[in-house]
Amino acid sequence: MTLHAGLAATLLVALFATSSVRAEFGTPYITPSHPVLGETVSFNIYQGGCDGIAAADAPEVTQQGSYIYVLAQGVRYTNPELCTLTYGVATYAIGAYPIGDYAMQLDLRYPTIGGDFVTQTLGVVSFSVLEGAPIAAVEVPSLDRLGLISLTLLIILTAALRFAERTRVESNETELMLVPTATSPIVSARCPSSTRQKVSGVAP
Repeated sequence: MTLHAGLAATLLVALFATSSVRAEFGTPYITPSHPVLGETVSFNIYQGGCDGIAAADAPEVTQQGSYIYVLAQGVRYTNPELCTLTYGVATYAIGAYPIGDYAMQLDLRYPTIGGDFVTQTLGVVSFSVLEGAPIAAVEVPSLDRLGLISLTLLIILTAALRFAERTRVESNETELMLVPTATSPIVSARCPSSTRQKVSGVAP
């Protein structure tokens, strides 16, 4: 292997190693995605590897009208040996706002090797604050063992009462069908005339 070929191979390995650990910031977004009046808005951004926001320094938030500027302090390492930042989503609260439409610009301020500072815009997010209040989660109480038994007995008792009432109604209807009414015709049994004459002993 020639010197030039060996040098080229070394540069390729170094370039591959650098690119494998290099991580760019993700696209920033806000939570909640549809904030309402009174809710605190937070920005979120994926980071890790070589890039990260300093957790100890709270971002500086300024506002001009409906435009919100967020300046975060962080780092962007170029040395692969320093690219050991934990991967994950960084979340920082920026405040609550009145009803209206807004745009949030997230800037990162980080130092360079020469000691200077660079400010880079990571993204701009538009959002609207709507009228209303956050809907609180309502916890529905669950039945314990005693409550479940009581509910089961209540269902059984209700079904038994309905069955007894239905049986009583059907029994009354059957009795009414068996009793003759006042308008029913009364048929009298009349003996033939010949029979009457023999009984009375009178000759025809």
